[in-house]
Amino acid sequence: MEGGSGGDSQRFGKMVVESKFRRKRRRGGTTMILASTTDTEGMMDQEEEEEEEDDQLADVLEDRKHQPADVLEDRKHRDGSIYRGTDYWSIYYRIADTNENYMDCLRNCVFNRGRDKPFIVNLSDPFILLSGPKRGIGMETPALLEYDIRIKRGDGEDDDLQLINGAATISETELPPPYAQAYTRRIAGDYGSVNISLALLHNAIEATMHIQITEVRGSGGFDMSMACRVGQIPDEIKLFESVAIAKPCQLNKRFVLAIVKRGILVLDLKVKRSDASEEEEPVCMLRGLKAKAHGQVILPMIFDCATILVERHLDDGDFVLFNRQPSLHKMYIMGHRIKIMPYSTFHLNLSATSPYNAVFDGDKMNMHVPQPFDGDEMNMH
Repeated sequence: MEGGSGGDSQRFGKMVVESKFRRKRRRGGTTMILASTTDTEGMMDQEEEEEEEDDQLADVLEDRKHQPADVLEDRKHRDGSIYRGTDYWSIYYRIADTNENYMDCLRNCVFNRGRDKPFIVNLSDPFILLSGPKRGIGMETPALLEYDIRIKRGDGEDDDLQLINGAATISETELPPPYAQAYTRRIAGDYGSVNISLALLHNAIEATMHIQITEVRGSGGFDMSMACRVGQIPDEIKLFESVAIAKPCQLNKRFVLAIVKRGILVLDLKVKRSDASEEEEPVCMLRGLKAKAHGQVILPMIFDCATILVERHLDDGDFVLFNRQPSLHKMYIMGHRIKIMPYSTFHLNLSATSPYNAVFDGDKMNMHVPQPFDGDEMNMH
């Protein structure tokens, strides 16, 4: 699935897949999926009839709460039909007169899982945890959301059931004010439906979070979970759950979050020793980060069993240092203001290569990112 997505209104950052062959009922804000039954004799007593009416009423209320998404008709993700035609969205995104390579740069995978590593959805917890985009992008309205979700049934791809496949648009005109809250939209398919939650934040900035475990004390390791709350959205965003840590390392996960300027990002980190009993509660720590444009934040979180660093990565307008190797005899190190681009490389304008004496015949260029605030301040001057 490609595009932007969130989760349920109570569990922002997840996606629920509900089977169409089952009846659903809401109790206390939790989705319960019940197996459907058939009355073989065609007779029901009064109690069963009342229960059936309650189920129908619950379905009606559920449908009103989760309004359908603005799905593009006769468009499929797999056959490339979303890039053809003269619809307003095709003209807006200039899809008709751009090549596929250009569109690939604008794409941002929320999650991408193949048949070899499918999600296992349990009836007791029918949610898929989304770790967030791979990189930050300019998500402005209207946004185009592409999706392709299938249910694995056998060894071959032909045996799979197509849940949903297509594209939908997300626009601020569809969201009633205030925007700073989670809204749920439903995408219906042949064998089920998918609920997607989203929120539109005005005057916001992006922050890429990276988690690093610098020290592990004791033996046996620990389990770690992290969630956060962003500004005016009361719903908790789950970043990851039950990650086992045995030695110092960097988590192979980066999370792109949006924070309203002058707002507060509240981090909720939970740590529990691996050898602890089930009755033992995890140790919780709440820390707040204030949004700062083009700033860098390194937040240490110290527990009895470990020391954890939460870092905010590069953003547009940050400063870095470049140098040539070997340096030879010309000016070999300078500071540059950067612009974040897709892919894992950097581009340097030809007009800035002369001081480095770099002629691109095998010369090596190194990029250095100042970590402390004083280093960043010296780079600016």
